[in-house]
Amino acid sequence: MSTQNRLEPLVDIAESREQQDARKLAKITETRNALRAQMTQLMTYRDDYKTSAVLGKSQTRATFTDTQVFLARLNRSIALVEEQLQQAEAQRQVLTQQWEQSRMKTRSLEKVVEMQCDAEFTRRVRVEQKEQDEIAGRMRSAFADFHRSPS
Repeated sequence: MSTQNRLEPLVDIAESREQQDARKLAKITETRNALRAQMTQLMTYRDDYKTSAVLGKSQTRATFTDTQVFLARLNRSIALVEEQLQQAEAQRQVLTQQWEQSRMKTRSLEKVVEMQCDAEFTRRVRVEQKEQDEIAGRMRSAFADFHRSPS
């Protein structure tokens, strides 16, 4: 079994891990994007709500208190989403590094297999050339012997 054939399973495993890491990275990126959208939506809603509350200046004390309580809840929701977004960003950075490392490992193994394949090809060419040279040498020797023999 050639080195190339022995390394193929390792390349397959490395490629599988790389693909798995890429899927994890894609998933966390999707989560991060969803959290960003949610954050934008909540902030826009809060700003719109504040604007409508300011425009409705003739609020009663109870309405004003309800508005303040609602805005406080909205701000807590925004803070929670912001925290989740920061965690997703941190996780995304870790997964990006993990994917890059698995990608480098896969590429390295593929390069080793390629080099082994090239070395095997070179070895075969040399063996074949040596065999051809030996055949040609025997033919020259036989040809020379044929012409030297007395007729």
